[in-house]
Amino acid sequence: MSRLGKRVRIGKYAIPVLLLLTIAITTVAAAAYVILTWYVGITISDNPAVAFTDDEGVNLANTFTISGFDVFPEVRTIDENIGWNITCDATGPHSCSMRISAVTDAANIEEIYIKAYEYGSPGSPLVEVTYTGTVPTSWVDFDAAASTMYILWLEVEGAVGASGSASFDVEMRVNLPP
Repeated sequence: MSRLGKRVRIGKYAIPVLLLLTIAITTVAAAAYVILTWYVGITISDNPAVAFTDDEGVNLANTFTISGFDVFPEVRTIDENIGWNITCDATGPHSCSMRISAVTDAANIEEIYIKAYEYGSPGSPLVEVTYTGTVPTSWVDFDAAASTMYILWLEVEGAVGASGSASFDVEMRVNLPP
């Protein structure tokens, strides 16, 4: 008979060695699983290390809405500073993502283009997000440098026959918080 098939006597009971090994391994694995899963946690921050901020620097947000934006047929309207910026605190750099979502009256919009650039450097964008009919757009990744402010540039092109106004959300998430 093999060694695993032999029996071990505990008191007046004879227990197979294979059964004892199975019980021992299961007990250790269960204890290790409980210990490993016990320490998993999450921290939620009201104001992440990278956030949208208004021009006054008072309000921080992960999302803001552009509303009441007038749209004209086949005309590209440009706003070089839309009243919101991106700021990164001193703990950076941080990996982030941005997208456009919740477009109302999408039939009026041919394209929405947003770029963020470092204050004073409009030619070299940090991130560019373009909407051309799919809502929400895909997340576009970028790295925000520590203690830096980025200005948001907006272009909206009206569709053929567009009339009235439109609104949409701009969202950001921090992929690797401190």
